[in-house]
Amino acid sequence: MKAKLVCLDDSTLAAAQKGLSVVLEGDQEHVIGREKRNAIFVDIEAATTKVSRKHAVFYPVDGGWGLRDLNSSNGVFVNGKRVTDVKLNSGDMIKLGDLPFRFDIERPEAPGAGAGLDRFRSLGEGETEKTMMFGDVRASTKLLAAQDAKEPADAAPEASKKPPTPVAKPAAKPVATGGGRAQIDQTTVMDAAELAPRPKLPVGKTVFFILLGALMLGGLYFGYGMLKESNIVETKRDAVNRFVRDAAVTEDPKRFGDERKALDKLRQELLAAITDAPDKPELGILLGRVIVLEFERSFHEAMASGNLAGARDAIDATRRKLAGVQRKSADGGPDTEAENLLSAMEPTVAFAGFAKKYPDPQKKDAAPAPAQLDELLKMKADFGKYQKAVNMDLVRYPYLARLLEQGSQDIRLVERWELALRMASK
Repeated sequence: MKAKLVCLDDSTLAAAQKGLSVVLEGDQEHVIGREKRNAIFVDIEAATTKVSRKHAVFYPVDGGWGLRDLNSSNGVFVNGKRVTDVKLNSGDMIKLGDLPFRFDIERPEAPGAGAGLDRFRSLGEGETEKTMMFGDVRASTKLLAAQDAKEPADAAPEASKKPPTPVAKPAAKPVATGGGRAQIDQTTVMDAAELAPRPKLPVGKTVFFILLGALMLGGLYFGYGMLKESNIVETKRDAVNRFVRDAAVTEDPKRFGDERKALDKLRQELLAAITDAPDKPELGILLGRVIVLEFERSFHEAMASGNLAGARDAIDATRRKLAGVQRKSADGGPDTEAENLLSAMEPTVAFAGFAKKYPDPQKKDAAPAPAQLDELLKMKADFGKYQKAVNMDLVRYPYLARLLEQGSQDIRLVERWELALRMASK
């Protein structure tokens, strides 16, 4: 089966591999890693990387694709879990060391698509139409015939009934005209065939077909409702994943504006979907994810411009938005992805403010207060905890991943200041 592997963060890749996307097909294995002889060569420019020379191999299995770790140093992760050998599903999030990918299966269009109405046609000779209750129409006819035989109203043979006597209107009278000639007014005579009672559909048949029609309509309506609710989750999940896959780290204001419009539209659609299907908790999780994607862009802009107050406001505003969204994970517990991301971002704002004010520990004339250093060092423990909790979620949020990396660098600056002040006090 044909599949595609899409790199979700190409910031560390060489210029020639920006937007890396690989098609998997055929019955051959595809080794991926930094070695040029691999079927999938990953050319990484970064000085440090967690991708091995022969990191993993994609191989065909049971009409799909599997992924096996080739004893890499930093492991293979699928949907946040470290694996050694696993069969992949469409939409799986893969991380090879520190390089994120999305795996998609390209399914061919089913033959005859769009021709579903062809089955609503007249039956030919010798054909039977299967029914929900009686197997086929002819079987139903026999059953109804047996039922009609028991009804006393139809017991008397038609031949014994006397036809009614024809009734004629009175003979027409001559009507004189101006020309002296008489015209005969037409007389309507009703014959026996017109006066004969019309055959009526037996009561049993009428009731049966009414009930049958009601049952079929009810079944169609119920089935349509179930199918609609099932499809709405898949449709919205695909829309969110497609946005994540197609979005790219950019500083282009126009691209940023287009992404924000797309996210706003997605959020409105998800709100409407939750109203239509309130018993689908997956929709709440998807809505929370879209809200975090919107936050990611606002937070990145504020941090990039040095507006630390705006960055804190973005965190608070996002928490208020998420408070009104019901989000439950697959096991029924609360979905903590969004809250962990926000909690991880809070220390980065404090660390960035410190780095801006005290950029060089060698300049003792503008040194931070020991109490301020102690507070930042306490934040360091919480920062590490939340950073670990959101490690795999960052595949969807490349801007936040970069800001967390910057936060780690700022922590090292805090530690250098702490060491410098300790040495100066001796």
